[in-house]
Amino acid sequence: MTLDCGGPDRQGMMLLALPLQGSALADTQAASPDVPIADWHSLLNDTVMTAPARLDAVLHRMKLRLSVMTGLQVGQILPLQGCTVGMVRLVDLNGRTVARGRLGQIAVRIQACADIIPMT
Repeated sequence: MTLDCGGPDRQGMMLLALPLQGSALADTQAASPDVPIADWHSLLNDTVMTAPARLDAVLHRMKLRLSVMTGLQVGQILPLQGCTVGMVRLVDLNGRTVARGRLGQIAVRIQACADIIPMT
């Protein structure tokens, strides 16, 4: 399905995958013997769970004046006020925090502390 979101330059695509119900179920099962209807749920789950997902690891966010940003130089140090290596947030594409972590030398370790939000 193609979606219009307020203008020709704001369009998107959506795909719905729904199981068949009722008499259409028997017709589909006969027409497609290589994929039993009973396995449809697990096949859909396997397909969805192998889809790519993106998480961004955010250590700190700050606001700077445009004049400061345009004047940044290679090697310049930006102080991260009140920030520690244990304050990494993993955020989804919508900016929602899905987990918290601790910054290591080459990776972020997911933290499981009582004072942080649960991983979703």
